[in-house]
Amino acid sequence: MQGTTREGEGGRRVADVCRAAAQRLTKAGLEDGESVARQAVAFLLGCSVPDLHRRALEPWPAAASLRLEDALDRLAAHEPPAYVFGDAEFRGHRIVVDARVLVPRPETEQLVQAVLDDASLWSRETVQIADVCTGSGCIAVALALEQPRARVVAIDVSEEALAVARLNVIAHGLEDRVRLVQGEWLADLPDEKFDAVVSNPPYVTDAEWCALPPRVRAHEPRLALVGGADGLDAYRFIAPQAYRALLRGGRIFLEIGAFQSDLVSAIVAAAGFSGIQYYQDYQGRDRWVTATKP
Repeated sequence: MQGTTREGEGGRRVADVCRAAAQRLTKAGLEDGESVARQAVAFLLGCSVPDLHRRALEPWPAAASLRLEDALDRLAAHEPPAYVFGDAEFRGHRIVVDARVLVPRPETEQLVQAVLDDASLWSRETVQIADVCTGSGCIAVALALEQPRARVVAIDVSEEALAVARLNVIAHGLEDRVRLVQGEWLADLPDEKFDAVVSNPPYVTDAEWCALPPRVRAHEPRLALVGGADGLDAYRFIAPQAYRALLRGGRIFLEIGAFQSDLVSAIVAAAGFSGIQYYQDYQGRDRWVTATKP
């Protein structure tokens, strides 16, 4: 470990520690080294990043030095900050994450918003939703917290991922509204019917996986990211299974790769869905496909 914050270093202040941590992470090749360093310092001080400005001249607590060194070692090795800190923010909710699950992305926050904004869906007193490839459970938790009418079945093939999802369901007190199921897509729920199927499935191609940055490729689970040679394997399973599982008028919501809208739409249409629509991310790229079972 490098001696960035050892005890007895001349009465270092919080600002000094932030500066040294940022220099170390930037030198290690992190493009966002300064931002991540502030996150690490704030995490160990138990405050928010904006609060660091107010606390800049406070003495750095020596008792936190070894923990910061450990965090910086992991961050310098390109481990995702959310894994180092143990959780991530998703739509304002704290979600426990570790190497068993993906770190929630902003695009998936927008997927949840698309579901919440669907007025036809929420006209019902109780809305049954299947969250396929739930991972950390962030989608299921957010939907249940933000829409009291939602009842969610959160499905994942990975027992390890479901263990993390269970932590999040319990932490938010949602055991009566979010049910966890281990299974492959919707195949293990042949008799259940839903008003909506939501999924952020693996959609990275084999070639794209090899080009991903170290923070992703070396640490996040490949199973949750790669969707086969063309990235579309998951959609080929989910679309027809969702069609069978949905009630008439039911809706499917799928997150997709930035250049997959036409291909995924064709798969969804072939499964029998109509009224296919695209939603765009903040960069103007198609990132979600929605459709209706006639």
